[in-house]
Amino acid sequence: MHTVCVNNPVGVTCDESAATIVAGIAIADADEANADHTIVVAPGTYTETTPLNLNGVAQTIVLKGSGQGSTFVTLPSNAAGQIYINAGGEATVQDLTVTMAPTDSVNDIGIDLGSGADALRVTVEAPTSIPDATGIAANANTTVTSSTVDLPGGSSIGYVAAGSASITDSALAAQQPVIVSTASGTVTGSRLFLLPTASGIGAQAAIGTLNLDDSVIKTTLGGVGLLAFSSNPTALPKTINAKHLTIIGNGATGVWARSTVPTARQTSTINLDSSIVRGPTTDLRADATNDGAQGGPSEATVTATYSDWHSSGGTIAAGAGTGGVVDGVGRLDVDPAFKDLAANDVRLTLGSPVVDRGNQAGGGPATDLAGSPRIQDGDVDGVAVSDMGAFELAAGLAPGTTITSGPTGLGSDSTPTYEFTGDAGTVGFECRVDAAAFATCTSPFTPTVGDGPHTFAVRAVGAGAAVDPTPATRDFTVDTTPPVAVVTSGPSGPTSDATPTFTFTSEAGATFACQVDSSPYTACTSPFTTASLGDGPHTFAVRATDAVSNPSLGAATRTFTIDTAPPSTTITKKPAKRVTRKKVKLVFSSEAGATLECSVDGKAYAPCSSPLKLKVKVGKHIVLIRATDAAGNVGPPAKVKFKRVSTTG
Repeated sequence: MHTVCVNNPVGVTCDESAATIVAGIAIADADEANADHTIVVAPGTYTETTPLNLNGVAQTIVLKGSGQGSTFVTLPSNAAGQIYINAGGEATVQDLTVTMAPTDSVNDIGIDLGSGADALRVTVEAPTSIPDATGIAANANTTVTSSTVDLPGGSSIGYVAAGSASITDSALAAQQPVIVSTASGTVTGSRLFLLPTASGIGAQAAIGTLNLDDSVIKTTLGGVGLLAFSSNPTALPKTINAKHLTIIGNGATGVWARSTVPTARQTSTINLDSSIVRGPTTDLRADATNDGAQGGPSEATVTATYSDWHSSGGTIAAGAGTGGVVDGVGRLDVDPAFKDLAANDVRLTLGSPVVDRGNQAGGGPATDLAGSPRIQDGDVDGVAVSDMGAFELAAGLAPGTTITSGPTGLGSDSTPTYEFTGDAGTVGFECRVDAAAFATCTSPFTPTVGDGPHTFAVRAVGAGAAVDPTPATRDFTVDTTPPVAVVTSGPSGPTSDATPTFTFTSEAGATFACQVDSSPYTACTSPFTTASLGDGPHTFAVRATDAVSNPSLGAATRTFTIDTAPPSTTITKKPAKRVTRKKVKLVFSSEAGATLECSVDGKAYAPCSSPLKLKVKVGKHIVLIRATDAAGNVGPPAKVKFKRVSTTG
């Protein structure tokens, strides 16, 4: 094997080196008659100028990156569409990620596998919604293993096979994750996770046969899980043999055999075995019709054996269609008791009614979607039978535990009560609070705890003292401390504001109720402005209730007096109207607490006090005296007018 290194990968013995992947392929092409070649690419992003073409090499060639998510291969955008890696013959592409250009690329193909080529541990992704993109296109005698396709664009295809091919242990997200279109041979899919986007189709046999096993399909709104159908007027049959599938989601149809092209006599067949269909509007559906000029009816048949499904539908046209949904042996219509459907965890739990209810004849791959042995005695009845669905429940498991009621988060109950159940096979429970040791308990269970954060945990105990290794838990916080309301601003004492505003606070999450004088407490928020109040004394009060309904022990208050009447100023002694002395004196007063200001001969008001003594010149004089009370009301000025008529004294 001749090794060509690109960009000096660490730990690789290189026979030759190249600066780019295209250059590395050129080295292999030049020596194709003499040796097999491995092109090893170091980590990094490689924006090649032309597509990577591995078809021209006569000997075996391997394009090997440094790992998915480590070695990235991309091309500049091309509005006409392009193939990023073209591999044929004995070529293998492995351990790298193909990133499609983010703009102006339609009809792109990430990896095109010609007859005999393989892909191992590859990822094909698009950073944006590129329309009509295809992740992996496969021809006859090709394999795809342990790979990922993630294409968010409309009309995108994850994997399309045009000949006998296989894809295993892979996850594909696209509008149509898997399409089979081969006039001869069979395409095999095993241990796949298929996520059709934008009302897409999980796996479709457009022409030919698809054998699919041990896989999960999550349908989206309006979408289909399995579809045997071609919109082209071809008579070539379409067949899907599905075993150990789990089809979930909110799609329109789970499994659909459809032969409805008017101008063709079509045959569409889906054989469903040991599978679960749960979630789509119609689980199983068959439609068959044509225009009556095809020499016989079209046929669409879904046969379900040893499977769990709920509803069926479709139309078989009289005289123009045959088939329908065939309810085979071993059917169940039950909740399969998935581990966590909301998180797409469709493993089965202990006690699930579909455990050991698959096809008793066995058959199919020896391992489930997780790689675990397929036939186990999950219900511990002494007989090992395969389960329905993509996952097999291991034999002899400890029972799982579920908390069915009890507080979580913040609360004021220092003696919370929890109720819980265990899976089938549960013989008892063990509980603990915080770091205490597990101890035998029964449901309901009521501990006594103090204020602060706590964790309640409970685990089921099965036969032979087997305990649930993942106890069920609830985190909660107890708060029995009353909140304290604090008035942070607002009048205290006299004020002239007849609609005063108060601000107040308490602990985070608290709510408030306010009261003015003897009125009832009503809900309020800070700041709070009172209705118009009359002159006189008043009291504002506020109390808090915290997030767990603890009320404050008392109210925070402010007392204030509204005074909107301006104060008057009384002059008790003042100069005569005509004076001869240059010194004069004024005596005056106002209400208690008022401050006084004086203006002499038109000058600005300035603070003054009684008695006010002035030195005046000959001529006319005017003194204004005004009062401002404690509430800030400014009264009208009192006026004194006099004239000094001589310069005597």
